[in-house]
Amino acid sequence: MSARGHEWADASPDLMKKLRSDYNSQKSNAKRRGIEWQFTFESWLKFWGDDIYKRGTGHDKLCMQRFSDSGPYHPDNVRKDYAMQNARTAGVLKRARNYMKRHTTQQTPGDWDIVYRTFFPENT
Repeated sequence: MSARGHEWADASPDLMKKLRSDYNSQKSNAKRRGIEWQFTFESWLKFWGDDIYKRGTGHDKLCMQRFSDSGPYHPDNVRKDYAMQNARTAGVLKRARNYMKRHTTQQTPGDWDIVYRTFFPENT
């Protein structure tokens, strides 16, 4: 589906220009942070859907969050939630990483999945 397809067929050119700018900004921010971006403009629009107007940087706005705060920005590796929840997740993961550094000598990639499922069972 193209950006001008089914859901966005009636969108004004000004709205589509703003959305394209928002998409490019989010993509650039991911690149600046060294995080791979695997969304097309069309898949980004599909991900946000009707919530596109609720996204932003305020505490009452939705943001795109990667599971376990790792991996690429990809439709299968992100969810929508409020910025406050994103900060909570980051804090929990930081504490979990510090705990694992102090209490384990060798870590495997699966360890992070166990920690994430332990702290956030609703996302598994």
